Amino acid sequence: MSNEELSKIEEYKRKLEQYEAEQTEKAKVFDPKEILRSAKEPRSIIDEVLGEVKFGVLTLGELLELNKVDEQEKSVVMLWMMLKKAHPDLAIEDVKALPIDVSTRLFQILPSQGFLSQPSKTGSESAPSPRTSAS
Repeated sequence: MSNEELSKIEEYKRKLEQYEAEQTEKAKVFDPKEILRSAKEPRSIIDEVLGEVKFGVLTLGELLELNKVDEQEKSVVMLWMMLKKAHPDLAIEDVKALPIDVSTRLFQILPSQGFLSQPSKTGSESAPSPRTSAS
């Protein structure tokens, strides 16, 4: 083999090793304890209408409790459960008193964020993504 061919082989070898290292770094390992820890952290999304919305994800236990709630109240209780994780002093009466345009928007953006959501480092205006909040 010529030096040029050997050089190309080495180049492809380096590229393959780099690709494999990147894939290994991206690989996730399921860690229930880490998931439990991160589920307790408030998250936030940037919404194009409301701005930064802080909330928490629901746990399986909370979902089971939510299933015991009257169907007419379920959406309000779910919204309250998610918001109170980031705003501990928020009462369910506060959620019921929200203006209809605000509550409608929250119903649009939060339920999809509250279940098996994955934190990302940035929020998106058109498709909100959760991110871990520092406060």
